[in-house]
Amino acid sequence: MKVLIADDNADSRIYIERILTHSGHTTESACNGREALKKAELDMPDLIISDIMMPEMDGFELCRQIKTDEKLSRIPFIFLTATYVDQKAQDLAKALGASDFLTKPVEPTDLLHAIQQIAEQNNDSAPDLNQSLANLSKLDRMTIEVLSGKLDKKVRELEAQHVALQKSEERFRVIAEEAPAALIITDANQNALLYNRRFTDWFGYTVEDVPTIRKWWPLAYPDEQYRSIIQRQWDAAATTAKQHHAETAQMESLVTCKDGSQKWIEWRLCSLEGGIDIIIGTDITERKYAETELLRLNRTLHALGEGNRALVHAADEKTLLEGMCHAATKAGYVLAWIGYGIHDEASNVIPQAVSGQGKDYVKDLNITWADKPRGQGPTGRAIRTGQTQICPNIQDDPRMAPWHEAATKYGFASSIALPLKQNDSVFGVLSIYAAEPNAFSDKQVELLEEMASDLEFGISSLRTRQERDQAVLERQSYAEQLRDSLEGALQAISSTLEMRDPYTAGHQRRVAELSVAIAREMGLGEVQVHGIHLAAIVHDIGKISVPAEILSKPGHLNEIEYSLIKMHPKVGHDIMKNINFPWPIALAVLQHHERLDGSGYPQGIKGDDIILEARILSVADVVEAIASHRPYRPGFGIESALAEIEKKRAVHFDPAVVDACITLFRKRGYVLPTNDVQSAH
Repeated sequence: MKVLIADDNADSRIYIERILTHSGHTTESACNGREALKKAELDMPDLIISDIMMPEMDGFELCRQIKTDEKLSRIPFIFLTATYVDQKAQDLAKALGASDFLTKPVEPTDLLHAIQQIAEQNNDSAPDLNQSLANLSKLDRMTIEVLSGKLDKKVRELEAQHVALQKSEERFRVIAEEAPAALIITDANQNALLYNRRFTDWFGYTVEDVPTIRKWWPLAYPDEQYRSIIQRQWDAAATTAKQHHAETAQMESLVTCKDGSQKWIEWRLCSLEGGIDIIIGTDITERKYAETELLRLNRTLHALGEGNRALVHAADEKTLLEGMCHAATKAGYVLAWIGYGIHDEASNVIPQAVSGQGKDYVKDLNITWADKPRGQGPTGRAIRTGQTQICPNIQDDPRMAPWHEAATKYGFASSIALPLKQNDSVFGVLSIYAAEPNAFSDKQVELLEEMASDLEFGISSLRTRQERDQAVLERQSYAEQLRDSLEGALQAISSTLEMRDPYTAGHQRRVAELSVAIAREMGLGEVQVHGIHLAAIVHDIGKISVPAEILSKPGHLNEIEYSLIKMHPKVGHDIMKNINFPWPIALAVLQHHERLDGSGYPQGIKGDDIILEARILSVADVVEAIASHRPYRPGFGIESALAEIEKKRAVHFDPAVVDACITLFRKRGYVLPTNDVQSAH
């Protein structure tokens, strides 16, 4: 037969090879299961003999891979091992499909007999067993001598190991006694074989106090409910350790010492053969307290962050107060509320905002900041003294007696009260409650005081903003009154001017209305449109310097008279220039007779030097003047006026303004307002 031998021990491999080759079989070897699997796939041996303990892939896994491979599954498999000799290992071998299970050092006859049986079962030809044994006799003496020498060497090694083991046990005892961890070794009945000195130093119990682990439970865990929880965890840890063959299982618990103090202990349990348990306890009290403190600091930082968000987004004081309370409870505190100290006869503290469980608790507090029994709690003292007040344990604080029952009902164990100040005067308090005692360390207090400071800043800013907004509203109201008065004055001036020239009464009003319509048709904003309206109603204010007889003269004007008329834009500008308008009214008055080609007056400017307001006024002024009656001629009508501005489009007048004006009359149906004075005539 062609036999594949898998064994990481070279001596064992050579020994098996010699037995098989002297018995007429051919052999091939591999140092581990992975190598053996590859060779089996390539060479298809008639038999595989494998050790169990091998690197990379052990014998069990190799057998499983062979038996689950459709091509290789029919190859017989024999296990050889000196490690797994119990019935459980043999049962596993059979379950995997192995043909036989032999222990090392294997007898040649046992090995050859096993091979013979496999060959007979498979109807394969194999060397006769007797002949194989005869062939082996030539090898026996040499093999025995080799094995004998190795056996002597092995005996000497075992003796040395025994001596070393005794020394190791002594060293172990010394190390165990000096170990920085508590050490317990128990037998299968949980009797204490060893408690080291660290155990007795930490917990105060001796072997006489606790001869078995079971007797230690009520002492270490006096709370029955907690003890049952720990017992279940301990049993689960022990089961895990046993199932994993001495691998460590781990758990943590809070242990009560003999003097009543408590320590957090991390237990590691290692279960050995024979029911021996090694239990190692490490004091992790400082670490647990640090973890708890870190969690609480994170809670406080979360509250601070949420409070800052509330500060940024709050539009009014009430929203800010509610947001700050919600920030504290969202972070994990059970209750937060803000109260303002009232300067009344009873010095009451009035809640302004509350968040969390137990809102009725705040409703029924009836707290005062006066030096009275109901003013001795953290809230009253914080307002009275201006200092942060902490209550580490509400139930142990006699000053909290009026609120003990309610605090217990709602699950409050500790609290902090942070004064709120403005201009060094306390006006309120931020009170926060936690479900656990001693919840407020120095660092947490520092962060919560920062939160209270942010709240003070937010309240002050909102109040300042409110005062500023009120002032702005008052100034806006004053400005509107002033603007109305100023516009009323302009209207009065315009009316006064029309009284000097009753024949052209209404001209400035009609020009103003047409100018507004043109500006809106051009898409200008209402602010600019309003400025154009004001400029239009006073655009001829300079005519106040022209004698009334010239203004109302029925015939044509001579050159001197016309020159006086041409001065009215400059006079109007001089009248208006010292009035501080938000619009260029004085400049519009000055330029409303200028033309794009520079042919206008009084400055003869052209193009973009003429402001848009003046370009609109000039078109509206010409259209109204041509269409309406004058002392020296009858009105020509609106079509003549439109024809004139079309003719002078882009020469005298802005094309965009002309187009808007024509659109108004011809497409929008605009009509010039009626001249009441002319109608009367």
